[in-house]
Amino acid sequence: MKKINRLDSVLIKRAQSIGIQKVMLSTAHQLKWLNDVSQFIGLSSQSSNLPELTVVIEEADTKAMEMFEAQTYEWKTCVSSTDDIHTDYYTFFSSDFNYDPEYLSDFAAAFMYTDVRFITKRTEGYRWVSGYDSRYLTAFNQQHDNNQRGFALDITFVDSQNQIEAVPPVKPELSVIVPVHNNGTHLEHKCLRSIISHPLFPKLEVILVDDGSTDRYTSNLMKMYSQWYKNIEVIHLDEASGSASTPRNIGIDYAKSDLITFLDPDNEWIGEGIDRLFEEITQNDEIDAVIGNMLKVDQTETKKHDYYQQFVHVVHADMTRQTHQFLHDMKLKTASIQALIVRKSLLKKTSN
Repeated sequence: MKKINRLDSVLIKRAQSIGIQKVMLSTAHQLKWLNDVSQFIGLSSQSSNLPELTVVIEEADTKAMEMFEAQTYEWKTCVSSTDDIHTDYYTFFSSDFNYDPEYLSDFAAAFMYTDVRFITKRTEGYRWVSGYDSRYLTAFNQQHDNNQRGFALDITFVDSQNQIEAVPPVKPELSVIVPVHNNGTHLEHKCLRSIISHPLFPKLEVILVDDGSTDRYTSNLMKMYSQWYKNIEVIHLDEASGSASTPRNIGIDYAKSDLITFLDPDNEWIGEGIDRLFEEITQNDEIDAVIGNMLKVDQTETKKHDYYQQFVHVVHADMTRQTHQFLHDMKLKTASIQALIVRKSLLKKTSN
């Protein structure tokens, strides 16, 4: 059974809160669509209940403005004075705090399942409260009655970096190269989560090669994780290459370890496969590459790409030095690049 590192509570709470956001905000999207259809065909309908949020930011606070621009919540407006608030819901930003991109979405989702004057952020969340500590961690409903009943969310999406358990800097024993293009959700909840929860993580160097992403959320997510974890590095390409091979090759050039593997954003490590590959290649200096199997799982079936059995069938062993003959006998059948650990020295040698 694979041993799993304890994920930082920040990542667990992020996953839980983002799940709540998706449920509540997707419901709001459906209601908005029904309202739009009703109005189009001439039927009476209630206005959309998507909360529109105004954020008050002092004009000189450029960092707070940058965090506002990075917010994933679409229905937001920025003003510099409370006199300019023309929405039911409003809050305040200050550069004294670091707001994650999902911060406003957390408030918007909470206003959909509560009926309160304000929602605030506290260490102990998900409870009714009668007051708040800071307006910079609180969203207000100015259409609500004058009672001061409020609701507290936990501190998720605020100053997350200060809550992450630091990974001590060490020379990486394995470089993991991840080509990324506009797929931030999968990157976080499949690829990165499986890597960070793996016992090997402190020994890894994770290289995220941004292949010209145009999605701001993906770019901000990569920046955020590289700030949280010093062994996660981001390399930006100005334009999309159109092929995963280009960012992978660039990642190889940047890799600090002589051992390299690859993982796509929508894939993840499960079981002990990567451990066995790592153990084999680190215990035998004569081995230049180790290859394993890969599972492809969808809603209906699980397919196993069993490269090992095909290898043994051709070679009649589990290791070979006759690589050219092996490729001929295998009829150039490829293995999964994500089920492989290879020495950088071999890759550089064969590319020259």
